[in-house]
Formats: sequence, C-alpha cells, structure tokens
Amino acid sequence: MIKLDPLLTPPASVTVDCTAVPGIGITATDNCDPDVTLRLKVKPNTRLLSDAYTLTRPWKAVDNCGNEATASQNHHRSGCELTRY
Repeated sequence: MIKLDPLLTPPASVTVDCTAVPGIGITATDNCDPDVTLRLKVKPNTRLLSDAYTLTRPWKAVDNCGNEATASQNHHRSGCELTRY
C-alpha cells in the first residue's frame, strides 16, 4: 500500500458576530488509518483597536504511518466590544 498524506478538508472561512462560536466541521481521511488524529491550536490575530478581528483555526492531521497534512479556517469576527486601556 502506498502511504499517502491524510486528506484534510476544513470548512470554508466565515464571517460571524463576535460572540458566535461556529462549529468545527473538519474532516480527515486516510488510506492507512481509519482514525486520523486531528490537532487544533487556536490563535487570535491582533485586533488593532477595531471592533473586528480574525480568529484562525490551524489544523494538523497525523495518520498512524506518520504522514501529516495541515489546513486552516478563518473566522472573521465583527461587532466586538472594544477594550479600553
């Protein structure tokens, strides 16, 4: 069997209200592992004194053969309350 990288399919990037929490909706398939491991690390981007920002969900899929694939989804958020310092 040829050991291919997992196929990682994230949902499309979306624009949501600041308080909304979009579902995960990512899928991973692989030819040598029926249960691909998914890893997520959320990292918000800088707001730059605005009522909007982007939250990036970077994903990594790892199969039991050691192959990896990466993908990400962006959540563009608006209507956020500004924090004053």
